[in-house]
Amino acid sequence: MYKNTKIIVTTTVIILLSTLVFLFFNSKTEIYLTKEEKQWIQEHKDKEIVAESVPKNRIYYTNKNGKTFGVFKDVQEYINQLYDINIVMKDNVKEPDIFWSVETDDINLNNYKNYIKTKQYDLDTLKIYTSKEINSLDDVKNKKIAVHKSFNKTQETYGKYMNFIEVDDINDIKKLYENGEVFGFILSSSALKYLDISQNKAVYSKDISKELKLQILAYIKEDEILKGLIDKALSSINLRKMNEIKTKNQIEYIKYNLGLSEEEKQWLQKHKEIPIKINHKFKPYYYKNMLNKKIGILNRYILELEYILGVRFIESKNQEPQLYFGVNKSDKEASNLEIMKPYNSYKLCIFSKREIVIDNLNQLEGYKIGVIENSAEKYIKSKVLSSKVKKYNSYDEMVTALENNKIDYLLGDSTIMQYCIKENDSIKKIFDVGVVDEIFYEYIGVNKDNKILVNIMKKLDNNINTDVLPKHNKNNVNNIDDFDYSFIMKIVHIFLFMIIISSIYIIILRKEIKSKLELQKNLKKAVSENKQLVMSLVETLEDVNSLNDSDTGSHIHRISKYCEIIAKRITDDEHFIREITYFSSLHDIGKVAIPDSILKKPGKLTDEEMEIMKTHVTKGYEIIKKNNLSDIANNIILYHHERYDGRGYVKGLKGKDIPIEARIVAIADVYDALRMDRCYKKGFSHLKAMEVIISEKGNHFDPKLVDILVDVNEEIDKIFSENN
Repeated sequence: MYKNTKIIVTTTVIILLSTLVFLFFNSKTEIYLTKEEKQWIQEHKDKEIVAESVPKNRIYYTNKNGKTFGVFKDVQEYINQLYDINIVMKDNVKEPDIFWSVETDDINLNNYKNYIKTKQYDLDTLKIYTSKEINSLDDVKNKKIAVHKSFNKTQETYGKYMNFIEVDDINDIKKLYENGEVFGFILSSSALKYLDISQNKAVYSKDISKELKLQILAYIKEDEILKGLIDKALSSINLRKMNEIKTKNQIEYIKYNLGLSEEEKQWLQKHKEIPIKINHKFKPYYYKNMLNKKIGILNRYILELEYILGVRFIESKNQEPQLYFGVNKSDKEASNLEIMKPYNSYKLCIFSKREIVIDNLNQLEGYKIGVIENSAEKYIKSKVLSSKVKKYNSYDEMVTALENNKIDYLLGDSTIMQYCIKENDSIKKIFDVGVVDEIFYEYIGVNKDNKILVNIMKKLDNNINTDVLPKHNKNNVNNIDDFDYSFIMKIVHIFLFMIIISSIYIIILRKEIKSKLELQKNLKKAVSENKQLVMSLVETLEDVNSLNDSDTGSHIHRISKYCEIIAKRITDDEHFIREITYFSSLHDIGKVAIPDSILKKPGKLTDEEMEIMKTHVTKGYEIIKKNNLSDIANNIILYHHERYDGRGYVKGLKGKDIPIEARIVAIADVYDALRMDRCYKKGFSHLKAMEVIISEKGNHFDPKLVDILVDVNEEIDKIFSENN
C-alpha cells in the first residue's frame, strides 16, 4: 500500500510540473472584459456591425468574383472570433459603424464628427534614406525627398521640413535617387533591401521620428464600448500573428494584381512544370533535412512563386532550365539571361586561421583566397590582382581547404558560414577577421529565348518589389510570442483532467496484483485447450505487461503497428507479417518478473540493478517457450536487445546473425521509447528521435531498416500521434 501511495504522489507531482510548463509556454491571449463590454457583446451577438475600408489596395480589396481579401479582412475575422460578434465589410456605406484606415487623413473627419479613433497598430517602420549622413531634420530642410503616394500623412507631418516628390511606384524612387534628382527618400527598411540601389551611390539611414510608421487603425461611430473592444483586440495581436496575416495577404495581392495577358495565362496552363536551376544550395537558404525534405529561405520563396503562378518548378537534368536562381551578374550564363531584380542581398566576410583583422581587401595581396563558384570571383580578382583565387562548390569543401592550408583566407556569405561553423564541431580555430564593404546580390535569371516567361517574370518581379509592406524574407518574421498571464480557466480545466486521470490510476493499482496472478494462472490452460486462442493469449499477455506501467499499453500497441509497416517493406510473406504484428507486443513480457523498485525507478539504474533488468529477456523467453507460440515470438523476446555491432545482450549476436524479426522490433522499440514522456525525461520530437536512430545506423541498428524507417517516417509519426 505504501508503494502505491508513493506512486500516486509522484504522478501528482509530475502532472503539476507539466501543468506549470504547459501554462508558461502555451498560454494564449485572453482579453479581460468589463461587465459593460460583456453585456454589449451579448446584445450584439446576432447583429451585423457594418465596416468599410478606406484604402482599396493590398490592405483591402475585392477580386473579380466578389471575394474580399486583405489585412483588414483578416484582422476583422480575428476580432469576430475573439468576441463572437459579426463585423461585416461593405462598400459605399454612408455611415458605417467602423471605418478601417491606414492614415489619419484618409477620412475627412469634418464630415464625420461623430466618429472616434481607436489605438493604432504599427505595420512597419519607415526611415529616411539620404545620400549624405544627417543628424537632424534641419539637415534635410528644403531638400527634395521622394516618397510613395500612400504615405500622405508623412507628407503632411514633415512637409514644413522637406520638399516632397511624390511617386506612384517605389521603383521610380531608385531612378530619381541614382540620377541625383532627389537628396533622399522615405521607405520601409524591409522594402529597401529589394530596391537594388547602385553600389556607386551611398545610402545613409536615419530614424527621424516614431511617427514614421505604416499603421492600421479604426474610426468608430459614437460607441465608446466598441472602441474599447477594438483597442483591446488590436493590442492583443502578437507579432507572429500579424506577420502571418501580412505575409499571406502580400502573396494573395500579388497574385490578384499580376495582370497577366490571355497569352501568358494560356502559356502557364500548358507549362505546369517549369525546369529551373539553383546555383547555390546552402543552409539556411536552400537545403534538404535528414528526412529528404526541401527547406530554407529560398525554398519558401520558390514555393510562394509557384503558388502565385500556379505552376511547379522542377530541377531537371534532361531539360534546359528556364529559370535560374542565385545568378550573379558576372556569371558566364548571365549573358543569355534576362536578369530580374535581386531577391537576396548579403555581405562577404573574411575568414582565416590567423586572428589578424583585415580592414580592406588590399591586405590579401599575394595570398591564396577561396571563394564559392559563381559568387564574387570576378570582384575579388579585380581587387587583389596578385592573389590566387580558388573556386569551390561547397562551403564544407572550402572550409576543409582552409583547415589544410590549401588557402590562406576564404570569403563567404556570413549567414551561411555561421550555420557551417555551428554545425561542425571540428571548426574551432577559424576566425571572422573582416568584412568586404560591398553588398552582393543574388538574382533570378530567365532564359531570354522564352519571351513569354520573361514578360511573366517581369510582371511578377515588379509586383513583388512595388509592395510597400515588408517582403517575406529571413529578417522580417519575428517569432516572439506575446506572453499572457490569464491562467485561471486553464488551471481549472487541467486540474479536472488530473482528478480523472488520478482516479483511473488508483483503480488500476488496486486491481494490479490480483489481475496479474489470475491472468498468469490461466495462460497455459488457455493455450493447451485450443490453438485458436493464441491471439487471446497474446492480448492477455499484453494486458499483464501493460499493468506494469500506465504507458505500456499504448507503447506495445504502437510497436505492433510500427513493425507491421516495416515488415511490409521487407517481404510479401503474409505469415511473417502477421506473426511479427501479433507477437512484437510481447517483447518486454519478462518485465512482469522485475521488481517494481527497479522497473519504476525514476533515476538512473545502478550496475547491479541494470543486470537484474537485463534478465527480463530470459525470463520472458521462459514464460513464452512453455506455451509453444512460435519461433518468431521466441526470437523477438530473446534477441530484441541485441545490437547490429554485437554489443547488445543477452548473447552478443552481430549483424544478420540476429533474427530479422528481433532487428525490426529493436528499432521500433527504441524509436517509441525516445518519443515517450517518462517520469525522468521529456519525450523527444519526431525529428529528434529520427536523428538519434540515424546516428546509430550500422551500430545499434540494421542499416537497411534505418533506411526503411526514414522512408516511412511520416506514417510512423502519425501512428505515435494518433495512439499516444
